[in-house]
Amino acid sequence: MTRLLGEPLNEIDDRPPLQLTTTEEADLAEAEAEIARGELATADEVRAMWKKHGL
Repeated sequence: MTRLLGEPLNEIDDRPPLQLTTTEEADLAEAEAEIARGELATADEVRAMWKKHGL
């Protein structure tokens, strides 16, 4: 579900929390573990990813 930045805050706050699937929860846990270990993309890696996708 996409939430737009232009939406009034009261419309966002009234929504129930998003429910993650088991796979999404596992992916999030792995991402948080990578961050804790300092495994972050370099600026060059991020630029390469954006370029690869035409952005």
